[in-house]
Amino acid sequence: MTRTTAELLTREVINTGRIPLGNPFGRPSIPPEKQVLVFLGALATQESTREITDRFDITYSSVSRTVVRVTEAVSGLKNQYIRWPNGHEINEVRADFGDTFPGVNGAIDGTLIHIRCPSENKEAYNCRKRFYALNVQVVCDNQMVFRDVLAGWLGSVYDSRILRNSLLWQNSDAKFPGDTHLLGDG
Repeated sequence: MTRTTAELLTREVINTGRIPLGNPFGRPSIPPEKQVLVFLGALATQESTREITDRFDITYSSVSRTVVRVTEAVSGLKNQYIRWPNGHEINEVRADFGDTFPGVNGAIDGTLIHIRCPSENKEAYNCRKRFYALNVQVVCDNQMVFRDVLAGWLGSVYDSRILRNSLLWQNSDAKFPGDTHLLGDG
């Protein structure tokens, strides 16, 4: 992630109002920029919480609070950035896929996110590639903009089952009028 992207993310997170900008008692609050960096460090590395506390010079409990706080703030932004295209946008998507793939509203695929071995129900997280994972279903448009994301399924679950249980599938009549569809890898 570039510095500019991290700064933009920090501004967006601050604007959600979920990050305290001051602390009326006790220790000084952790600056929002640092909170976002702690969040990114926790997500992007396999470091333990103890290693993150050392890297950012904050307490163990502050790491936990910060990660939860920033996660909630980022999650609150999802509808602003991940949304199904409107009528005009969907026509542009179809036009860009053009004659090669007529009637395509986007591309769909599943991906596995590697996780540490869970303490419970290990087998359910063990994916077909023989590591512990969470499964994420993603739909993107012709510009590779995320249009639908469904995360959190166990690694052992097949992409087809995730799709059949998704809101995308349940709302398919509204999202795929006429002879329109998604392009996937089957």
